[in-house]
Amino acid sequence: QFSEAEACRLNDGKFHSMHPHELGLCSRLPAQGVFEYVGQQIATNTKEIRIDWAKINCAWPKFRGVLIVLQGGPHFGVDPELTYKEAILPVISHMRYKQCAEQGKAVTIWTSYGAQSRTLDTKYPHQSRENARVFNDRIEELLEGSGVITLDYWNFTADAQTSDGFHYLTDVNVFKIYYLLNLIEKVPLAT
Repeated sequence: QFSEAEACRLNDGKFHSMHPHELGLCSRLPAQGVFEYVGQQIATNTKEIRIDWAKINCAWPKFRGVLIVLQGGPHFGVDPELTYKEAILPVISHMRYKQCAEQGKAVTIWTSYGAQSRTLDTKYPHQSRENARVFNDRIEELLEGSGVITLDYWNFTADAQTSDGFHYLTDVNVFKIYYLLNLIEKVPLAT
């Protein structure tokens, strides 16, 4: 999805069902029975978060835990209060999530809002770097004490190449996912 042509940016649905071993990732984990995809990124126009909480059962002794990666900002007008209320709080306040967190079987990572190109500041002033910094700082305050880990992408998105001023090119995205996977590997889950 690196082209700005609408036909090239359509998601064929395969992204939502890929497992890490199919991408050559997490080679030390068995290919079967480790990952169950239970959520979906919010739809831009509905702002809906869909997590199948019924598939998350931390009371089951063999359940290894749940990893939730959250992000947001532009979909909520770069409003930290609204983003927290609509995208973060429904997850971390959910009964199943709390049950998992109490057992050490929940890891939640918030990925910070990156830097948009200065070329878009006139068209999207609410997404400017200055507003993004304020947004990130406020989200960090709202997350304090929640146990949510913040993954700060700011320094390697500022002045990074983009396809449209907002979406980064492959090298930045590869580094972002490497950074995320490295963090995930270091976070202990209860066994």
